[in-house]
This record gives sequence, C-alpha cells and structure tokens, in this order.
Amino acid sequence: MFKLYVRSLIEKTRYEGPHQGPVWHVDEFAGDNEGLILAEVELEHPEQAIELPSWVSEEVPHNERFRNSRLVDNPQDEEANEPECSERAG
Repeated sequence: MFKLYVRSLIEKTRYEGPHQGPVWHVDEFAGDNEGLILAEVELEHPEQAIELPSWVSEEVPHNERFRNSRLVDNPQDEEANEPECSERAG
C-alpha cells in the first residue's frame, strides 16, 4: 500500500529592526526547531562592510543545515545544540 508522507511546517516568529544602519530580520524558531535563532541582513552588495551586533555569534550564509527545507527534514533539536547564527543576504 501507499504510505502518506506529511512534511512538518517551519514554526517561527520574525522580528525586524535596524542595527548600525541596515535592517536585520531575526527568526526565533519554535516547534521542532525551538531554541534556534537566525538573523539575516540585506546587503546592498556582497562586499558591503557591516558591524555585526554583539548577539551574533557565527556567520552561516552558505551552511545548508540552516535552510528552511533542511530544518523541516532534520529539525535543530535532532542535531547537536549549536550557537545562534546569522546569515548575510546579498
């Protein structure tokens, strides 16, 4: 017989606010990814210099682990606890 597969949804609350000029988008995850916080800032160009807020611990712009599709299939709580992370969008 056929097995029904239902993917989970990403549960998160988004906050937005400026820091030293650019607007930051901060996602606080709930549900299976509770405890994960990702911050993203839109840059005018990839080489734009910005000052990271003190609450940013690590940059993860190319880490596939933090893509929404990956967080659905492999929730954060199933992996080792990692620090809060940030992502630059250019």
